[in-house]
Order: sequence, then C-alpha cells, then structure tokens
Amino acid sequence: MAKTGQKVLVGCGIGCGVIIVAGLLVGGGVGLLLKDVASSFKQAGKTEEILVERYGAADDYELPAFGVVTADRIEAFLTVREATTEARTGIATAIARIEDEDNHSKGVRAIVNKIKAGVGVGTDIGRLLEARNRTLVDVGMGIGEYTYIYCLAYYALLDHSPADGPDGGADIQIGGRGTFITVSEEGDDDDGQGGYRQVRRDLRRMLRRQAQGIGEEATADEKAWRARIETELERMSDDRSYVPWQIDMPEPMANALGPYADRLDATYVPMVNLFELVPADD
Repeated sequence: MAKTGQKVLVGCGIGCGVIIVAGLLVGGGVGLLLKDVASSFKQAGKTEEILVERYGAADDYELPAFGVVTADRIEAFLTVREATTEARTGIATAIARIEDEDNHSKGVRAIVNKIKAGVGVGTDIGRLLEARNRTLVDVGMGIGEYTYIYCLAYYALLDHSPADGPDGGADIQIGGRGTFITVSEEGDDDDGQGGYRQVRRDLRRMLRRQAQGIGEEATADEKAWRARIETELERMSDDRSYVPWQIDMPEPMANALGPYADRLDATYVPMVNLFELVPADD
C-alpha cells in the first residue's frame, strides 16, 4: 500500500513539466516527507481491504434495477463526498501552489517549494482515499457502487469530463504499475482513455453483467432495458471517452438524480477529479 503513495510522487508531473521525483532526490528531510505519504496510503489501504472483503472489487457491483439510484443511496454517496471535502481542498491547494511556482519562481527556492507542494499532493491524495474508504464503510457502500454513482452524477448528469485534472490530465501516472491513471496524449490503448481507463473497464463489466442477466423470459420493460444497455456498450466501443448515459440518460435516472444536482455539483472539484477513484493499493 505504501508503494502506491510513493508512486503518486514518482509519476505526478504537474504544470510545465515539473517532475516532482527529481526534486525529491535532494535534501535530508525527504525521507520524513515520504513517510507522511506512505502513512496516508497505508491507512487508506487498510480500509480498502475491508471494503473489498465486504462488497468485492469495483467491477463486482451489481447495478440497481434499470440503473436507477435510489434516494437513500444518493444520500449515502453525498455523505462520503462531504467527508472528503477537506482532503479535496488540500489537493487543489497544493496543485495550485505547484503551478504558481512554475509560473513565477525560479532557482533552488522554487524547487524546494515544488517538492513541498508535491509531497502535499501525495499526502492529501492518501488522506482523500482514507476518508473516502472509511466513510464508505460507515455508510455501507462498496467502491463499485461509489464509482457508478460518481460517473453517473458527475459525468453523465452534470457533464463534467473524465479528463478533468491538472493541466487537463497531462503527464500524470498513479498506481503500482501506472495502469490506473496514465493521462497523456500518447500511449493510450484500446481499454480506455486516460484516467477513465480502469473506470471504463469496470463500468463495461457492470453493464454487461446486467444485460446478460436479462433472459428471454423477462418482461417487455426488462428487454427494452437490455437493448438500452447494449446501445450504451456500443457507444463505449465506438468512443473510448464516452460515459454511459451521457447522450440520453433515461428519464427515471434523471428524475432520481435531478433533485440532488446542486448538492452533487458543489462537491466536485475538476482539479481533483483524476484522483477521486484511485485504488489505495495497486
């Protein structure tokens, strides 16, 4: 788990090509700073183990009937979002500090400040994940359900972009093998686009499983729903950046989420988006 926290710093280049790991090789206090990052991810990893044990991995989540999220689950989701506000603010502040140093400062002092801000990003990402996972345990929600509601609310309903993040998502890697988030204009593969890659795989598996569970003995409404899922899967195949229900969200879905739109949007920070669904251990 601690390795993931360190790799946040190793792969996180934010603003004008700043590679934080280069600066981290300088200075006797770096070890202590990295311990903070490792500790924050270790705590997140412990709670994530509990989540996986209780609810399975993200792609194990069974979608609700007709994909409609009920009011109690939206409230539970919002509880998690509100519990992660402080860490989200910390990440955005640290990223802004790095970008400010890039634009206005030069020399050794600028490098030192970038190091401190970079470590702040790593530590706050760990804190974000720990607060997220701990509150998910408290409200009885798995990471798969959280991922589904996150994408449905922020990407489909509110039309935010999965690529939202520092520098538009350029040059950021997070994960034990750099496989969860690799956001750049090059090096993409058929599994998805940038930070949406792993999330996309999970969503496809959720959708396919629900469609496959609707047999020929199903009702007319269920068969119609299966056809809609198949359309969404086709759209995802045609466009690797496509988010399910982005074009024409079914009315029951929109009606369920609509009353919460303002509260949901208030908990979304574009600069932090890429870090929201990161696994604590890769």
